[in-house]
Amino acid sequence: DNSRTDADEMIVTKDIPERKAVMINNSDAFVIFVGGIGTLDEIGDVLEAKKSGIMNKPIVILNTNGFFDGLKAQLEIMETAGLLPKPIDEIVYFADTPKDVVEYLAT
Repeated sequence: DNSRTDADEMIVTKDIPERKAVMINNSDAFVIFVGGIGTLDEIGDVLEAKKSGIMNKPIVILNTNGFFDGLKAQLEIMETAGLLPKPIDEIVYFADTPKDVVEYLAT
């Protein structure tokens, strides 16, 4: 059942690639929370879109209890190896608390 009576808007897509495109096009910013492989996949898509200049919307990763420390370390390795065209902090912001997320997006 796709009915969500309390939703302001419901967008149904035919597949995951279309869903990601709609998400990127319709969002003002991206806040990533703890999640699984699907979340990791979506992180990759928005990071690549920002890195490549396809979009320039804020990306914030809420790093609850260090959940994304490994991803942050991997991005630092990529930056050190010269594999990123711009500094990590121009692509993504890692926030430690929800308050940090709100403060970052308010700037």
